[in-house]
Amino acid sequence: MASPSAALPKPFPPGAATNNFLKDREEVVRVKSSKLIMGCLATLGLTASAGIALAQDDAEREAIAERLKPVGELCVQGEDCGTAATASGGGDSGSASSGGGDDIDGAGIYNNVCMACHETGAAGAPIRGDEAAWADRVEQGFATLLDHSINGFNAMPARGGNPNLSDAEMEAATAYLVEPVMDVPELGGGDDAAAEEEASSEESSGDAAADAAATAGIDGEAIYNQVCMACHETGAAGAPVRGNADQWAARTEQGIETLYDHSINGFNAMPAKGGNPNLSDDEVKASVDYLVEPVMDATEQGGAEEEAASEEATEEEATTDGATDEAASEEEAANEEATEEEAATDGASAGDEPAHAGIDGEAIYNQVCMACHMTGAAGAPIRGEADQWSARMEQGIETLYDHSINGFNAMPAKGGNPNLSDDEVKAATDYLVEPVQ
Repeated sequence: MASPSAALPKPFPPGAATNNFLKDREEVVRVKSSKLIMGCLATLGLTASAGIALAQDDAEREAIAERLKPVGELCVQGEDCGTAATASGGGDSGSASSGGGDDIDGAGIYNNVCMACHETGAAGAPIRGDEAAWADRVEQGFATLLDHSINGFNAMPARGGNPNLSDAEMEAATAYLVEPVMDVPELGGGDDAAAEEEASSEESSGDAAADAAATAGIDGEAIYNQVCMACHETGAAGAPVRGNADQWAARTEQGIETLYDHSINGFNAMPAKGGNPNLSDDEVKASVDYLVEPVMDATEQGGAEEEAASEEATEEEATTDGATDEAASEEEAANEEATEEEAATDGASAGDEPAHAGIDGEAIYNQVCMACHMTGAAGAPIRGEADQWSARMEQGIETLYDHSINGFNAMPAKGGNPNLSDDEVKAATDYLVEPVQ
């Protein structure tokens, strides 16, 4: 008879059940750990995405602020440019606007904004302290002078071309400007008089606004004062002066559409849209209407249909003359190009070309430097005037490069355009000094 123990099933080897149990537990722990890690990673990803979005918003705001800020500041080397005063004036704008101008540094604002014209007489500005130049002006009273400073007058743009200045800051700067030639009233007391002057000036400009029917709603005068005035009030770079009928005679014969086209796309020394690509075509047209208003009837600038036949012959004549002038200009440009190529060849034979040799310095000069170096504004030496350049040329081209890049006296660094590279500034400097080298 068999033993009872022989009928029993054979047991698992010792420890086998324990090993299987442990393996199952390890699998469970691994799965749960994987889910926990994936949850943490997802949370970190969401947090990082939110941070990146906020950083992008900040970057976009900084980029917008960078595009909107003024391209440069003008001050005399060694003097306070008034930045601290402007900041304190902005922080206390409430008290300043309510009538207190005592905390605003008028001298600092003057040095930063007004000095370029009122220390040199540029564009007919009366020089500070010149009693003869101010004699007729001071008789109009401080309130009128303040109104002109705030709203613009003749060649002077509104707020000196800086729209960020408050009325109180303009009052302080105007007080400093006229202080040597008249008794300045207590600051903050001219608000009512200035308001009356403003109302009267608005009435007088009503008729002119009615003439600009084609661009109604756009302030062409304001755009002109900001963008076009520097050349068209001084004749810089051969620009026809506003109101000079003789200079405009041949141009107005070409018709307003041609003038629009030249203003929008550029012509000769005039850059496209006056050098401000942010202007729309309609804004440029509105400024052109204001520019030609004294010498051309804005309501008939496009030409009436019933007059088209009688004016066709005149227009064809003007077109023929324009074509002849254009051919002459092209021939002259070709000669200049050949001369420049000769000069470039000579320079190349003397040694290796500089890094900025292929950059169009003339175009940069026309966009950035011409306003001062064609008129002598702020004491800038005029291009081609050998006497004004003689002492400067003795310093050497590297010194002139350094002054152009980093600023010198009243000239701001890179001509007030920080977006220019050093090589672009050097190319513009080469073109500037080319006639006197």
